[in-house]
Amino acid sequence: MKETRWEELRITNDFLFGKVMRNEEICKELVESILNIKIDKIEYPEEQKTIDISIDAKSIRLDVYVADGKGTIYNLEMQTSDTKELPKRTRYYQGMIDLNLIEKGKLYGELNTSYIIFICTFDPFEQGRHIYSFENRCIEDLNLKLKDGTTKIFLNSAGTKEDVSGNLKEFLLYLAGKESSNEFVQKVDSEVKRAKENKEWRREYMTLLMRDRENIEEGRRQGREEGRKEGRKEIIEKMLEKKLTLEEDRKSIYDIFPPMMFCSAASDESRKYICHINENFRRGITEDHPFIIWLFENAVQLNQYFQRQFEQIIDSLCQLDAKAIIQNCNMVREQLLSLSNHYGVDVNSLPQLSIDDFWSEEE
Repeated sequence: MKETRWEELRITNDFLFGKVMRNEEICKELVESILNIKIDKIEYPEEQKTIDISIDAKSIRLDVYVADGKGTIYNLEMQTSDTKELPKRTRYYQGMIDLNLIEKGKLYGELNTSYIIFICTFDPFEQGRHIYSFENRCIEDLNLKLKDGTTKIFLNSAGTKEDVSGNLKEFLLYLAGKESSNEFVQKVDSEVKRAKENKEWRREYMTLLMRDRENIEEGRRQGREEGRKEGRKEIIEKMLEKKLTLEEDRKSIYDIFPPMMFCSAASDESRKYICHINENFRRGITEDHPFIIWLFENAVQLNQYFQRQFEQIIDSLCQLDAKAIIQNCNMVREQLLSLSNHYGVDVNSLPQLSIDDFWSEEE
């Protein structure tokens, strides 16, 4: 995600767009230009409204959510990335808006008329139009409208057809970076400059930016972890199918335990130890230790039938100190021994670990 400094923000930034649309006159004039209607007034139920129906549902944060004097809902969204899923997103937004209204006690027949409007800096349908308007109609008779009170509109600042005029045409040119002497556009540009002088909004933007960075990094971390788990399962199964007979396969199995690696015991004495007692000084896992040999021999069955216990063992070896490894692995051993069906896992030969299975500098 490319980050933009506050001073460099344009109207195409969704945060700044939401702030500019707090100007009732500008917001009203823009909606009127898009729909070619007259509105008596604009009301703001909430700024950048968030709809969160339930704990399990995906919440949405709307850029601009306003209503007119007749109760018609207008949701305006600024969109600069062509994610190819905007039609489905309008469907979800519509459902969430309706559910939010229903939760407030409205009957189906009382649901507000609503417009979901995506203002895009690209052509979402690649037809060259500046505006695409959709409403539900009968497929067999296109003159028959469903009259469910919902309309979805996509604006395109990169349009080439002569299908818009007046304020809307000039506004879309402004989005595309073109200068304009149009009175409405001048009004919008002045509001953009005024908004960028607001220190409180600047702090809010920086806070949101920091939160987005944290969310992205957390997503990457989880992705890396999931990839690591999937990778090690695949490698284990592949290696065990070949019985680790090839040296190249033996090397590949190192990837199961990143950032650690296996090492062969230098002597019968060192074979007694799985790894260093302290995870901070751990440099490798002894592949000749009886517990690790057992893990290799039973990994496929463990992965298939006891995945949670399998991952607990691997994660402990990779990340924890000796005391925690002993506790977790012995607990897994007790769990497996208590089961009547082991699905091919040789549970009875699973060694019980103790502190003697780990080494320290003193030894």
